[in-house]
Amino acid sequence: MKDLYEQIENYMILADAAEMVEDFKAAEKHYLKIVKLELQLDEKVDLANSYYHLGELAELQENFKKAKKYYLKCIEIEMQLNDKHNMAGTYHQLGLLMEKQKDFEKAEEYYQTMLETYVAINDEYNISVAYHQLGLAKQMQKDFKKAEEYYLKSLEIKSQLENVNDLGIGYYQLGRVAEEQEDFTKAEEHYQKSLEFYVMVSDLKGIVSAYYQLGILYKKLNAKDGSLKCYFLALLGSFSTNEIDYPQTILNNIRLAYEDGFYDKELLEKAWYVETEEDLPKAIKRYIFEGKKLEEEEYEMLFEMYEDETLIDNEEMNLEGEMLENFVRLVQTMGLTEEEVINMVEETTGDKVTPEMKANLKKIMSIIDTKG
Repeated sequence: MKDLYEQIENYMILADAAEMVEDFKAAEKHYLKIVKLELQLDEKVDLANSYYHLGELAELQENFKKAKKYYLKCIEIEMQLNDKHNMAGTYHQLGLLMEKQKDFEKAEEYYQTMLETYVAINDEYNISVAYHQLGLAKQMQKDFKKAEEYYLKSLEIKSQLENVNDLGIGYYQLGRVAEEQEDFTKAEEHYQKSLEFYVMVSDLKGIVSAYYQLGILYKKLNAKDGSLKCYFLALLGSFSTNEIDYPQTILNNIRLAYEDGFYDKELLEKAWYVETEEDLPKAIKRYIFEGKKLEEEEYEMLFEMYEDETLIDNEEMNLEGEMLENFVRLVQTMGLTEEEVINMVEETTGDKVTPEMKANLKKIMSIIDTKG
């Protein structure tokens, strides 16, 4: 018996080593040997985990048929164990797998089972996650009314749980739903709200996504200045992510709009200067005006130049003027008291709220209460 456990441990080491060098096929072979040993030992919990990881390895090899088989094997064991929490998580993974294959109806089925399973164990946070995933599945099927309904249910639960971290993505998706239906006013409202929540929790990638989508939206509305400002803010933030895909996509949109005559050269150079007080970098100029793509080292140079342009400034973030009022309005919709608002500000910024800030918060909240 001890020898079998030692063999499992050794195969685990080999599998981990294979994964470290991204040899997922070899890692899968080692895990299949682990599964054989766990079957002999009747280690059902470990066996379920191994089948789940085999599913992940198959996905990494883009063998989706095999991945589905492994996940279903995992669920079969989780059912035997009556492990509803992990079973719901595996249904979630199956839904994501179906999304990769563009089978959104099947994804919806798995998300529905995920929802029912989390409801059975009264896991409120993951119920909200399941509603969000159902919203995505319905959105991809162009059932926008149902998608909006699911997103709103998800947001309602997250607000009740005071889970500020996940509110940004919910409002962002509501913006996408409204935009797809060409309700641009509602789309703008949702994107702005998502942006406020992303800033509140310092979610840089979320901030970049919201500004980028606002850039697209304002272009549709023929708002040149607003569109370009949002694109450039997204671009500046993207340089702090150290991921080339973000700035590549944003720059490509700007270049195409310039080629179509939507932006002129003077506006582009002026808008960049307004945001950075610097001239448009030569590498960006060449790409936008001449269509010469940036080399990897040029992106790295830009990442280094603008690494501090995170779009997140703790001392200014939602603590004065109109931004403070917007912040207070948002948290008040969650039913928080003045003390809870102050605690949230301190948790968000990492700084103690000064007496002056407290007075300002109290003043704004009293104004909102009077208006409300």
